[in-house]
Amino acid sequence: MREDEDALRGWAGAWVEALQGRFPAEWATLCTVAGQGLRVLLESPADMEEAAHSCANGLLASYRLTPQQLRIAGLRLVQDAVEPLEAMARA
Repeated sequence: MREDEDALRGWAGAWVEALQGRFPAEWATLCTVAGQGLRVLLESPADMEEAAHSCANGLLASYRLTPQQLRIAGLRLVQDAVEPLEAMARA
Protein backbone atom coordinates (compact mmCIF):
# COMPACT_ATOMS: atom_id res chain seq x y z
CA MET A 1 0.00 0.00 0.00
CA ARG A 2 2.93 2.33 0.62
CA GLU A 3 5.08 1.26 -2.31
CA ASP A 4 4.49 4.58 -4.06
CA GLU A 5 2.50 6.96 -1.91
CA ASP A 6 2.66 9.69 -4.55
CA ALA A 7 1.28 7.52 -7.35
CA LEU A 8 -2.24 8.85 -6.93
CA ARG A 9 -1.05 12.33 -7.92
CA GLY A 10 -1.06 11.08 -11.52
CA TRP A 11 -4.57 9.69 -11.34
CA ALA A 12 -6.37 12.92 -12.27
CA GLY A 13 -4.64 13.07 -15.64
CA ALA A 14 -5.42 9.44 -16.34
CA TRP A 15 -9.04 9.96 -15.32
CA VAL A 16 -9.39 13.01 -17.59
CA GLU A 17 -7.94 11.10 -20.52
CA ALA A 18 -10.32 8.19 -19.95
CA LEU A 19 -13.35 10.43 -19.51
CA GLN A 20 -12.50 12.47 -22.60
CA GLY A 21 -12.18 9.26 -24.60
CA ARG A 22 -15.40 7.71 -23.37
CA PHE A 23 -17.56 10.81 -22.83
CA PRO A 24 -16.17 13.53 -25.12
CA ALA A 25 -19.14 15.87 -24.68
CA GLU A 26 -19.64 15.32 -20.94
CA TRP A 27 -16.18 14.76 -19.50
CA ALA A 28 -15.83 18.19 -17.86
CA THR A 29 -19.19 17.93 -16.11
CA LEU A 30 -18.34 14.42 -14.91
CA CYS A 31 -15.04 15.66 -13.51
CA THR A 32 -16.77 18.35 -11.48
CA VAL A 33 -19.10 15.88 -9.75
CA ALA A 34 -16.70 12.94 -9.41
CA GLY A 35 -15.86 13.62 -5.77
CA GLN A 36 -19.35 14.36 -4.45
CA GLY A 37 -20.11 10.90 -3.10
CA LEU A 38 -16.70 10.54 -1.50
CA ARG A 39 -17.07 13.89 0.25
CA VAL A 40 -20.49 12.89 1.61
CA LEU A 41 -19.03 9.61 2.87
CA LEU A 42 -16.12 11.35 4.57
CA GLU A 43 -18.48 13.67 6.47
CA SER A 44 -20.63 10.86 7.89
CA PRO A 45 -19.19 9.04 10.93
CA ALA A 46 -21.77 6.27 10.61
CA ASP A 47 -20.96 5.70 6.95
CA MET A 48 -17.22 5.73 7.70
CA GLU A 49 -17.78 3.05 10.36
CA GLU A 50 -19.63 0.94 7.80
CA ALA A 51 -16.91 1.52 5.19
CA ALA A 52 -14.21 0.52 7.67
CA HIS A 53 -16.16 -2.63 8.52
CA SER A 54 -16.45 -3.48 4.82
CA CYS A 55 -12.72 -2.95 4.35
CA ALA A 56 -11.85 -5.01 7.43
CA ASN A 57 -13.92 -7.90 6.14
CA GLY A 58 -13.08 -7.61 2.46
CA LEU A 59 -10.17 -6.93 0.15
CA LEU A 60 -8.34 -4.72 2.66
CA ALA A 61 -8.70 -7.13 5.59
CA SER A 62 -4.94 -7.49 6.01
CA TYR A 63 -4.53 -3.72 6.55
CA ARG A 64 -6.95 -3.43 9.51
CA LEU A 65 -7.82 0.19 8.86
CA THR A 66 -9.71 2.13 11.48
CA PRO A 67 -12.46 4.53 10.41
CA GLN A 68 -10.07 7.42 11.16
CA GLN A 69 -7.29 5.92 9.02
CA LEU A 70 -9.76 5.29 6.22
CA ARG A 71 -10.99 8.89 6.48
CA ILE A 72 -7.41 10.18 6.26
CA ALA A 73 -6.84 8.10 3.13
CA GLY A 74 -10.07 9.45 1.65
CA LEU A 75 -9.11 13.04 2.42
CA ARG A 76 -5.77 12.47 0.75
CA LEU A 77 -7.51 11.03 -2.30
CA VAL A 78 -9.67 14.15 -2.50
CA GLN A 79 -6.65 16.43 -2.12
CA ASP A 80 -4.26 14.62 -4.45
CA ALA A 81 -6.60 13.31 -7.15
CA VAL A 82 -10.16 14.63 -7.00
CA GLU A 83 -9.34 18.32 -6.57
CA PRO A 84 -6.81 18.26 -9.44
CA LEU A 85 -9.42 16.48 -11.57
CA GLU A 86 -11.93 19.22 -10.81
CA ALA A 87 -9.35 21.89 -11.61
CA MET A 88 -8.57 20.28 -14.96
CA ALA A 89 -12.25 20.42 -15.85
CA ARG A 90 -12.38 24.14 -15.04
CA ALA A 91 -9.24 24.95 -17.07
